[in-house]
Amino acid sequence: MAELGEKVGAQASTINKLEKGRMRLTQDWMMRLSSALGIPVVDLLDAPGSKDARPVGNVEPYTPKPGHYLSASGQHAFYKVTTAELDQHPERLEIGTVLVVDASRQKWADVAPGDVVVVEMRDAASANKKPPAILAAQFLPPNKLMSNSRGDNWIMAIDDPDLNFEPILIGTLSAAVRGS
Repeated sequence: MAELGEKVGAQASTINKLEKGRMRLTQDWMMRLSSALGIPVVDLLDAPGSKDARPVGNVEPYTPKPGHYLSASGQHAFYKVTTAELDQHPERLEIGTVLVVDASRQKWADVAPGDVVVVEMRDAASANKKPPAILAAQFLPPNKLMSNSRGDNWIMAIDDPDLNFEPILIGTLSAAVRGS
């Protein structure tokens, strides 16, 4: 642990706390540890094999009231946060926060590390007409989406061939508005 701590600039006791779950494994810690260990970030997480489970949306479409300053925005889409899955993001995207999403950024190549993206998770089975789950998550290059919560976190690869859902990028977070 001392050697790993030295590689990431932390004491062995900090690494021990991270390993035992007594300290929160943030995105920053995951990036530092995966780099020091030479492994993908996803290998740091105990991700249950839930590829067959339908993703649960954590945002819902939001329509600003007529005359509200948000209603004048042409290239933006709006979503209201419905879970605490991004409450540890620097913007503190808590339940009820309105996400202002730049809908002109719909290519994965335009997404920067750590950007919050809004994605439709469409059922890959064409015969299945379920409405898509809409998900807000942090982007982790080259191909991962992840939560950033005080509670349990999840991570998924957007190009996983076994994923039963097709992730369609709606856009990236431009602003977060509380109390709208």
